[in-house]
Amino acid sequence: MLNKITQIIKRHQTLVIALVGFLVMVVLVVLSLWPRLSRSSEDTPPPPTTTTEVQTIAINNYSNYVKNLSNTRQADIESNLYWTVKGNLSWIPSATSAMIREGSYEQTTYDQAKQIYFTTFIVDISNLQQSYRINDYYSPLPPEITGLVDYTTLVLCPEQDELIYDYFKCTDRMKTESGG
Repeated sequence: MLNKITQIIKRHQTLVIALVGFLVMVVLVVLSLWPRLSRSSEDTPPPPTTTTEVQTIAINNYSNYVKNLSNTRQADIESNLYWTVKGNLSWIPSATSAMIREGSYEQTTYDQAKQIYFTTFIVDISNLQQSYRINDYYSPLPPEITGLVDYTTLVLCPEQDELIYDYFKCTDRMKTESGG
């Protein structure tokens, strides 16, 4: 009998190896999913609660200054502003908005061939008594052509001479990533 089983295994060696491999994979998948499958409904955490906190800070006079950037670009800038402010405060009131400081807006053509524009301005957030510098590189062309991928919009802490409100211990993406 044992001799007969050995002959069958030798004759169908590839099939046996594939079958054993498949069974091992099934066992590994079941073992990896077991904690989830065996969890009772009491162990399942509740779904996250929704928040009324808006995750953008509108720049009210944006359209007075910026004429050639898309609405999507404005939304990106306002979202980046929100997350930088959020890094400096634990809570942002829902009525928070910003204004581009008069005389701070500047846009230059960074690369004519790739249609890359560099825009910079300071926003003041009066109800938070904070200001931030926005630096933005934008092109209507795709990133494959322009090379604009990351760090295209930066919301930075203002320089000392740009402060109109009291100093605050400001942190931004560049300071965080450089360890400063």
